[in-house]
Amino acid sequence: MSRKRCDILYYTEVNDLSVISVHNHTVHKYRSHRHDFFEMEYIVDGEIDCVLNGKQFPLKKGELVFVTPSSVHEYVSSENTSVKTITVHFNMEAVRAFPK
Repeated sequence: MSRKRCDILYYTEVNDLSVISVHNHTVHKYRSHRHDFFEMEYIVDGEIDCVLNGKQFPLKKGELVFVTPSSVHEYVSSENTSVKTITVHFNMEAVRAFPK
């Protein structure tokens, strides 16, 4: 069984199309999942692995992972590792809303 704690340090809905949040995670594993929106995960501090569509990517401070809708992904780290991230979720309508 995975043990996790996630303290949300900051959360805002930019509009009804996107969300920005800052998390401090103490996590060993987030289960494999997918969703219908884009996700950008920026590592502010610490290290974690992102398993994206079956391929493992080690992430450390200063790195970013971009997850497209419906991509299967999970996050895995060493026991009791603390990782601070900035997470941005947005959907395709937010992308279409950019001026041309």
